[in-house]
Amino acid sequence: MKKRILAILVTIFISFLSSEVYTIISPGAKPIKKPIVTKKTNCCPLNATEQDNVRLIKLCQTKNSTLIYMHLENTANACSYVDRISLVDDKGKDYKPITIHGINNCPKANLIQGHTLFSWEFEKIDKNTISINIEEDTTAPNPTSGAWNWWVWKDVTVGHCKL
Repeated sequence: MKKRILAILVTIFISFLSSEVYTIISPGAKPIKKPIVTKKTNCCPLNATEQDNVRLIKLCQTKNSTLIYMHLENTANACSYVDRISLVDDKGKDYKPITIHGINNCPKANLIQGHTLFSWEFEKIDKNTISINIEEDTTAPNPTSGAWNWWVWKDVTVGHCKL
């Protein structure tokens, strides 16, 4: 009987260790709305460089939206003004932001653990899009009293994605 209980506990422990944990929310923070992912989600990798501790990971299309997933490399204060992020395609079309996932909406910056995945969600981009610009409004109010860096990626190739 003891062996069986031990085997069950070991199995649970191994299952917990093998699961991927992307978001660590600091104590007291409100739960963050997670993106709805369906079987019809289509994703492709983004080959953009790291910028200010953040690396673009992938673009995912759902039936109604486009998600840009980013990876925070090291622990840092982070937030984004959802109404001050933008996605513009190579033809100049501007896509409206819907929400952010995995970080707070500014001005409430919070300490995010390194190796955290977060995303910005926009209106669904057109099928024939070749590249996009993804950026924060650099004129937005600084959410902290210290130095702050805004994220800007220009000419991110998405032509390889099957949108």
